Amino acid sequence: MPIALLKFPTDLLGEVFKECNPFELYTLSLCSQRIRLILKSRKLRCWKVSCHRSYFVRTIDVMCRDVVYEFRKVRSPEDCYKIDDRGMQIEFRNGEIMDSLDYMLNLFECSTMEFIRPTTYNDLLKFSRIAIDKKLAIEEFYMDKWNNDQEFSDSLALINQLNITKQLDLDHRVSSQGVQYRLTRFPNKLQIFNSSWFSIEQLMTCTSADIYLRGSYLTNQDLDRFLQKWKRGELPNLRDMHGKSIKLDSESPILGMYPPIRGQTKTTIKRISVDDTWDFRCVKIRNDQGREGLLEIDLRPPHFSFAVIGPTDIVVEGIDESSDDSDF
Repeated sequence: MPIALLKFPTDLLGEVFKECNPFELYTLSLCSQRIRLILKSRKLRCWKVSCHRSYFVRTIDVMCRDVVYEFRKVRSPEDCYKIDDRGMQIEFRNGEIMDSLDYMLNLFECSTMEFIRPTTYNDLLKFSRIAIDKKLAIEEFYMDKWNNDQEFSDSLALINQLNITKQLDLDHRVSSQGVQYRLTRFPNKLQIFNSSWFSIEQLMTCTSADIYLRGSYLTNQDLDRFLQKWKRGELPNLRDMHGKSIKLDSESPILGMYPPIRGQTKTTIKRISVDDTWDFRCVKIRNDQGREGLLEIDLRPPHFSFAVIGPTDIVVEGIDESSDDSDF
């Protein structure tokens, strides 16, 4: 039996909507302007939204009560609004996923995005306008290869205007050094998988707690400069920094030591706060505030690892079976 929802008092409608899931609310919102206004005014829950876009998948996910509700682009018109074990199929507004994302952020009054991975500069441009206008907090932001270096540079300029809080992953291999590449805002975790463009000047201003730089061009002198800053107590947020650099050599000292810089024992550090474990051969260093760090720099292949020991970390040192002791 049909129910005339719009004849219900506004307060009663609000109570009904509280019991609805995102699929039901989205479908109802398409019925009338009044329902949309009531939905927005009730501020139903603190839900999070994620946006996934690739060549094969285009989805908007809404996290509600630890359950993910997936909205994906419909393939056949007759399947629109159908729900299956994968989620609901919808027609993206104006055929664009970013337009539907904007609609859902408004509808569900979301102030936080859990995850987004734009795959074109046009998508990033649209999203940045949405995020800045709504003052969104973005927990995780992933950006892969762009068409060219100028697009990547322009993308970094947009990223600098976003409030990315937990993690930023970048994976574009630059070919031109004549273009300026610069990050000025840093989340808790920064991962750059082709980081030849990320200079020591940018690293020295980085406020991330966890830093991973693959394909780096950092030199011995660069690492020495960065670690000297930590020793002075000027990097209080730093927890981990590791990566790979083809510029490392055995000719210049780092903190007075010449690479390779390795300990005689294998050290395991268990981070309780983030449920993570590291195993490496390292030497201990201490900064001016008395905090201890573990440093390993190897040349085959060239890589560096540095971990600051936190108050809840568990550090276990054991005998390295490959050490010189095995020769006796």
